[in-house]
Amino acid sequence: MPATLSWKPTVISAAQPMLQRGALATAPYATRREAVAAVAVWQHKHPGSDSAFLVTPGARGGWVAQRFSGSGHGEVDAKELTLTGAGALHPQSFVIDARGRVARPDVTKPAGEVSLREVHESSLDAPVPQVGSRVLPLVPATPQVNHGRNVTWSPTLAFRPGRDIEQLADIMKWVAKTQPAGTVIKAGGSRHAWSKAAASDGVYLHPEGMGFIELAGASPLESLRADLPAAQRSKLVRAGAGTTIRQLNADLWSKGLALPVLGGFDGQTLAGVLPTGTHGSVLSHGPLAELVRSIDLVKPNGDKVRIEPAGGPTDAAAFARTHPGWSLMQEDATFDAALVNLGTFGVVHSYLLETREKFYLNEVRTKTTGREAREVLRGGNVYDLLDNSTLPPGATERTFGAGHPVPAFHLELLWNPHTDSMLVTSRHPVELDGPEPAGFGRPTRDLVRTVSADPKFTRPKLQTVLSDHLGGLLSGLNEVLKDLAPSTTPGLVDGALDALVDGQYTQRSYNVFNIGDGANLLPAQSATLSVPLRDDQYLRALDIMRKTADTFSREHGQYQTGPISLRFVKGSRAALGDPEDVCKLELIFSGNGPDDQALAKALTEKYYAALHAELGDDVRFHWGQIPPQSGQSVERLRAAFPRFDEFNEVRRRFDPDGVMLNPWQRQLFAPG
Repeated sequence: MPATLSWKPTVISAAQPMLQRGALATAPYATRREAVAAVAVWQHKHPGSDSAFLVTPGARGGWVAQRFSGSGHGEVDAKELTLTGAGALHPQSFVIDARGRVARPDVTKPAGEVSLREVHESSLDAPVPQVGSRVLPLVPATPQVNHGRNVTWSPTLAFRPGRDIEQLADIMKWVAKTQPAGTVIKAGGSRHAWSKAAASDGVYLHPEGMGFIELAGASPLESLRADLPAAQRSKLVRAGAGTTIRQLNADLWSKGLALPVLGGFDGQTLAGVLPTGTHGSVLSHGPLAELVRSIDLVKPNGDKVRIEPAGGPTDAAAFARTHPGWSLMQEDATFDAALVNLGTFGVVHSYLLETREKFYLNEVRTKTTGREAREVLRGGNVYDLLDNSTLPPGATERTFGAGHPVPAFHLELLWNPHTDSMLVTSRHPVELDGPEPAGFGRPTRDLVRTVSADPKFTRPKLQTVLSDHLGGLLSGLNEVLKDLAPSTTPGLVDGALDALVDGQYTQRSYNVFNIGDGANLLPAQSATLSVPLRDDQYLRALDIMRKTADTFSREHGQYQTGPISLRFVKGSRAALGDPEDVCKLELIFSGNGPDDQALAKALTEKYYAALHAELGDDVRFHWGQIPPQSGQSVERLRAAFPRFDEFNEVRRRFDPDGVMLNPWQRQLFAPG
């Protein structure tokens, strides 16, 4: 979306888009000061004008001054202006109002209206790094904190690259040439991870400008192989690394497409969910990274490379013509290593994803107990309960009841280890009877719409209202009770599970996958451990974890403050993915204060140590969540991931100097 200025000249008037009148000159000005001087000359010749100027670096260098005019309401004041499409702007852009005052927009916001902040004109004299005549997208290096508030970092330099991959390459070249040897570079996402995957006190790259979505099959520049089946070609989408899952879902649906599997939150960026192994609970699919068919990446030295498996979708000859100066790597080992790489190969610019036709899901939630669930699941019965490609489902009489059709597309269990209470959630593709109801898009936090909506198309209304509109208050009360009367915690968790019971919820697939805005915004800590489905090891894990939770509560007077989620995920081809089908055991803890963080870290370590002691090296952890301390040694990682050394060899080829490794990742992949 191109950037536009809107003007609200009086308190009682409505904001109106200003008309773009074109650039002051046919060629860019050589320097920022020359552009400012040209604006001053124009304003001197046109006193009292209703014009404002947007000054921005040119795509190929220099500076451009674009004039916008209003509707003759007098002089334009920067305080009366808003800017739409800030995410499309170069971060060094600024606005000059009718009186010559300088204002800057917040260009880290990719969409919506952004107000302008007046700055002193002398700020324009600050040096801006350049590569040749091209201005780098430098932004203020402000302290960063993640959603769980358990990871903070303070970069010394920060950039916000845009859609043009050349801008990202310029940044990497400039850093390699001008910054001290060993300066760490990390690209961020939405800061939703609980691990230190994106933290850097060196150079930090904000992802928002790299957000875009386009159908790959319609773009000749994509250089797809001519022999790709039309059905596959129509489902290939190129999406920028800074694109959020929320943006991608909405755009895909408008094109008749959808992602076949998702996690429970849609605020993360692609560059956050894919390289950390984020997953759903669909046993016919691995983690979301398995949807990737091609990766466009910039290495630490600024080289641009496309990474694909052998026989990938790109035509090598066509790619050489359309992408001069690039490298095309179509190698299984390299691609498998790059899928889940924690941002250690370079900075991803975009992904080619294979989607599917859009579809609707119906969700059913019922209560059971862990003991009853074990009887249903034992003997590998999970493969008969779920669509999967490992052991195609067979007839089974052991199910979770008539409300849960077999085989299910998606199955998730929420379990309270202290009481053995369990919530069963299954999801099934359905057809709608007629057109979508009004307002059937992404659910909003609109109280009136929540209460008035058809119950068939909403989750339990009381629970939704409490979560979306009173979540902060309830979370605070929960924290007070947890501190004053810790023994009430298991009962509070059971109450939360009871509130989720629902006989039917039908919506667009991506809305059903999402657990809800209210739940996602609540302060929380999270860790995930994976245990093989093989030989019912994950059911043994439940016994081990219940014993561990009981022992911990007796010794420390503290309890698991949220449920444990059981999700079922197909094994992955990724070198740092689970090499076989697993149950992902997500440990959910409420709160994000110091005590909450300490509890989550301590109990995660206890669970991991107990599971590892009995089940061995096949117990792994999620790269984007709280990692257990004893699972992070090279010896443990090498035992847990059979292709760990292969991954490290490929990583060193991309980043021989280790500048993409922050201290946590250096401990994992290059200790000593």
